[in-house]
Amino acid sequence: MHAAAVRVGPVFTFLGEREDELNIMRAADVGWVAAEGDGAAYACLDFMGLRMALIAERTPLTQHYVADGISGLLLSPGDPSHTASEVAEFLAGAENRVAMGNAGRTRVQRDFSEAAMLDAAERAVNAAGDRTKWTASV
Repeated sequence: MHAAAVRVGPVFTFLGEREDELNIMRAADVGWVAAEGDGAAYACLDFMGLRMALIAERTPLTQHYVADGISGLLLSPGDPSHTASEVAEFLAGAENRVAMGNAGRTRVQRDFSEAAMLDAAERAVNAAGDRTKWTASV
């Protein structure tokens, strides 16, 4: 929707799921996350892990992973003209995108390692198993 809103759809190719998606991601200059939920989380982590600056709509999920202006660009929803100017500036700044990509890689290594994610999953499972921590639904 963002591509259509800023009238750049003809210069993008939306490939969908593919077996060689990691190779395609490595060949790109910029990652644009246009997913929600787990798909968005993994896309953010994948692009950042590949040292690639990314663009995504600002949501609580993307804000958890992407430091706006540091490891990527988070767009405010619902403002196509503002989106267009932000994306144009982002695409014009190759040096800044390289710095964002490097910052994203550092963030993934520091904050979202496999060990950290496994620890968080274990804590969630343990908390779910402890009925004293459950809240009554109304």
